Amino acid sequence: MEKPVITISPALPSEIPRLASIFTAAFATDAHTQLKAVAHPSHNQERGMTEGLEYWISSAKKCVVIKATIDHDIVGWTTWGWHGFDLGLPEEWKATYVQDTPPNASVVIGEEKNAHSTDSQPAGIKRLKEITNADMEAWENRFMPNQSTECMILAAIAVHPDWQGKGVGSRLINWGLTKAHKRGVFTWVSSSDGGWGAFEKAGFEYVGELRLDLDEFSDGIKREDGRPWGEYVWRYGKIQPKQ
Repeated sequence: MEKPVITISPALPSEIPRLASIFTAAFATDAHTQLKAVAHPSHNQERGMTEGLEYWISSAKKCVVIKATIDHDIVGWTTWGWHGFDLGLPEEWKATYVQDTPPNASVVIGEEKNAHSTDSQPAGIKRLKEITNADMEAWENRFMPNQSTECMILAAIAVHPDWQGKGVGSRLINWGLTKAHKRGVFTWVSSSDGGWGAFEKAGFEYVGELRLDLDEFSDGIKREDGRPWGEYVWRYGKIQPKQ
């Protein structure tokens, strides 16, 4: 069987609904994602990712959202960020990417995010969010101790379940790693529990983790099948530039 031809190109605002739906499908079995959805029904994961994508796509000086397509169908995407230098968009991408970006996208996102108060979240979910956010901030400070620290950040990645294990994720990851190696900077990532295998395969070295029992934050809510949520591990990885 021939390998599919995977095309990498910039994601556009008009494609955000498709990208958000891929994220929802990719994380349908992720315990952390599903706990938030079950414990806080008013929280819409796909809407939240839509807001995140709108922000990323409007932040062309900080990051880029790239998509993977097969036969003109979007099957995965990733967000690559950079720190301490200006990576910029590939010249052949700039005209399309910038012209399709709403000038007020980041302002709209800010208003919507402010509208979702954490006061309405269950106590356990709110506490879990505080812990994970604090841990992420601590690792950000370790990886990027000052504004001059140069590095690449793999901020997010999602591949539709129908196309997982077929080289899509590798292409999306290698796009940014190639840029990092060319620049001579390290790359870091914060991985979901189920995503670490793909990052390890790509060459990321384990540098630390946050390990929590999700049932301690579930306020007694079980999975639909009655099983406990169990332990969940967020892992952090790093790749040094190739010499």
